[in-house]
Amino acid sequence: MQDGLLFGYPFKEVKQYSEFQIYFDEFRRTDKLIDKQMQSIGDKSKLEMQSLEKDKNLLDELERNLSSEEKRAKFLDNHKNGIIDMIKKYRPDFTEDAKRYIVQHRRITLRGFTYVSGNPTSNENSVFAQKVNDTFNLSGIDDFLKQATSE
Repeated sequence: MQDGLLFGYPFKEVKQYSEFQIYFDEFRRTDKLIDKQMQSIGDKSKLEMQSLEKDKNLLDELERNLSSEEKRAKFLDNHKNGIIDMIKKYRPDFTEDAKRYIVQHRRITLRGFTYVSGNPTSNENSVFAQKVNDTFNLSGIDDFLKQATSE
């Protein structure tokens, strides 16, 4: 949290990250709960086993799509309802705010900065992005980078 505040990230985003990122990390480990349930079912219920396999596949696909923000955002958008259903099923202790954060959070990349936002279209994020752009323009960094890349 201190780093986010030190770099001037929007306070609400820093607070949400420190409060809810642990829930996303816990959700990613839901596969271990699914494995335990699969082992305890055995051959008893083919339908239940198929449901568990479907949930495990969704988690595996999530992991594969975390490599780029574009893939991550698209996956979370396309599977929002399935993810919420899994959270309700396997992580009933998660708060509504934590559930919302899991499906809405995105990485925001600005020049020189990357941070996670629970609401990437918020006014605070727009103001921060403008502040970063203004700093790059007014400090002369843009001109320096243009000159360095043209040589």
